[in-house]
Amino acid sequence: MQTLSMWEIIEDHSKPVFWHFDSTEAVSTPLDLCFLKGQMVNFQIPEHQVAIVSTGGEARRILLQGSHNFFIDEMSSQDLPADGLVYFINLDKQIPIYFNHKNPLVIPGGVGKDPVLLTGTVTCKITNPTLFYNTFLCTKICSQDDCSETIASLLPAWMTIHLAKECGTDASTDELHSAIHEIEPNHIDNFLLHHGLSCTEIDISNTASKKLSDNIEAHLLVT
Repeated sequence: MQTLSMWEIIEDHSKPVFWHFDSTEAVSTPLDLCFLKGQMVNFQIPEHQVAIVSTGGEARRILLQGSHNFFIDEMSSQDLPADGLVYFINLDKQIPIYFNHKNPLVIPGGVGKDPVLLTGTVTCKITNPTLFYNTFLCTKICSQDDCSETIASLLPAWMTIHLAKECGTDASTDELHSAIHEIEPNHIDNFLLHHGLSCTEIDISNTASKKLSDNIEAHLLVT
C-alpha cells in the first residue's frame, strides 16, 4: 500500500506583515487589528500621513512618518492590542463638503424672515489629527463621507454665529447675502480649528428660490 506524505503548514510569524495606507482621501475606514492578532506588523507611514491607534474610543498612540514594527497581542502595553483600531490620516488631502438644491446649506433668518439657502462647496483639511479624532473618529465616524456629512451638519451653526457677529441678529436678508459673499476660509477657521480642521476653500452662493424654501419648510414639518 502506498503511504501518503503528510504536510503540516506552519505560518511564519517571525516575518512582519507590511501594511501601508494608499488613498486619495483624507481618512478612510480604520484597520481592525483583530485580523492581525499574533502577527508582527510593519506599518509604513509616508510623508504627510499619520496613523492613530485607538482602543475603547480613545487615541492611545500616534505613528508619524517612518517604519514602525509592532506585535499584535491580545493584551499588550508595549505593542499593539488586538482589540485596537488604526486610523490613517492624509494631511495633504482635502475633505469636500457639497451643498446642492436638494441638500442646501440652510442659514436661519431673523425673526419673521425666510432662511437663507446656499449651494456650493466648502473644502477642509485636517491640521490636528488628535483634535480631529476627538471630534469625529472616536464617535464611530469612520469614512470621509461620514466626516463630510458631520461637518455639513455643523456648518449652519458655525456660520450663523459668524453672521450674527458681522451684521447682528436682526439683519435683513440683503445684509445677510452681502455678509455671506464676504466670508473667507479664515473666517470659518475660528470654529474649525477647535476640531482639528482648517478651511482651505469656500465657494457658496445664494439660491433665491421661494419654492425651494417652501419644500424645505414642508420637509421639516413632516420629519
